[in-house]
Amino acid sequence: MLKRFSRYFSYLIIGILFLQITDTYKLLLLVFQKKTNVASILTLMICLFFLAFNFSIVKKFLKIRLLFSWFLLIWFFPVTISLIHFLLGNLDGGETIYWLSFFSLFGTLFISSVYVFYKFGSTYFVFVFFLLAYLSIVLSFVLESINYDLFRSILSLSAETEDIAFVRTESNRSIGFYVQSNMAARALCFFSIFLYFSYFSSRKFLHKLVFFITTIALILLTGSRTSLLIFVTIALYFSFYYKQHEQKKSIVIQGLLPSVVLILFFIPIFYLFLKYVSIMLTNYEYSFLSERLDFLISFFESNDSSISDESIEIRIMVINQYLGYIYDSLLLGYGPVKREEFLRLGNFTAASQNQYLEDIFAFGLFYFLFYLKVIVKSIKIKSFYTFGLPMFPFFIFFFVILIFGFSVNYLLINRIVIISMGAFLGIFLRYQQNFRYDI
Repeated sequence: MLKRFSRYFSYLIIGILFLQITDTYKLLLLVFQKKTNVASILTLMICLFFLAFNFSIVKKFLKIRLLFSWFLLIWFFPVTISLIHFLLGNLDGGETIYWLSFFSLFGTLFISSVYVFYKFGSTYFVFVFFLLAYLSIVLSFVLESINYDLFRSILSLSAETEDIAFVRTESNRSIGFYVQSNMAARALCFFSIFLYFSYFSSRKFLHKLVFFITTIALILLTGSRTSLLIFVTIALYFSFYYKQHEQKKSIVIQGLLPSVVLILFFIPIFYLFLKYVSIMLTNYEYSFLSERLDFLISFFESNDSSISDESIEIRIMVINQYLGYIYDSLLLGYGPVKREEFLRLGNFTAASQNQYLEDIFAFGLFYFLFYLKVIVKSIKIKSFYTFGLPMFPFFIFFFVILIFGFSVNYLLINRIVIISMGAFLGIFLRYQQNFRYDI
């Protein structure tokens, strides 16, 4: 009876993780007319009970140095630093409870994801999970084009989004269930990389090509240049890396050099493709997407350093504003609330869109340095390269996180990143012959 309960409880957690990583839980909230905070509280309570029920395994996980380090970054340090700021008077009681609950939610989602994918993480299960997540984004784009009022309703579910202008109406950038175009693009990037290397990389060339073009087209609909460039570059490079990995030949000769040659060959083709898509978007009145692509095209067309995008100019100004305040509170930062206050008061023109600046500003320099140490170690661990599951690049995820850090505010309070990271680490542990506590 207890084993059956444990199994069904695990199935419930799998469902919760799927709803959270795809943001499709918002559809359930629409049905029951509830706000997102209700779903967050319920999710936190269920995950806490699940982890308590499986405490013996969870305790074993947390003895593994790498996993414990990520848990410190996701939960322990943010909670501890927030409590310090409460004692210093930088947070009131309500704000403190909110942020402690918020960080606890992501901590429990992370450990729950590790456990679920450690227990069920066969190649088939992992592929199906992320394939369904990928298809949910496709479905959301289709629904968005048919009935955008549904997505207006989703915006009203959260106090953080109900006052947001309906960006897609003005810009024609697809937002999906995430109600934010860049978030949808990052989800596509993570899910598609996962699917490509766990399944499509071992399939026929035509299958790879169809999947590759489909993903590029979907990312283009979001208008996110960062996700597009990351997906194209990483997919090309690691396609060659895994080819040489199977042959056990030199990474430099069989991996790096052919990849560089292919990328150089791909640039003019990619340029012509972007030009064609840009013209087509203009003809069909998707002018904003066309303008975003035209700026990307400008990297290929001119060496003039004066070429810039207005968003980049603003970002540089904002970075300077952040640095001015960071120097005054370098050790502990200002806590998780101060940024919103500075934005409201006009101290910051906009959010930095840079995780590293946001981490230092909110949690201090020590947190930032520890984050860099952990992510670099995650990329370099040899076990990630010699992992037993064929064609599965766990280290690529941490490499992509490192790059994305330059274009997003907070990755470690992002459901897509947290649950995917837990999945990667859970599968990695599943395929280790013995737990190594020093990794």
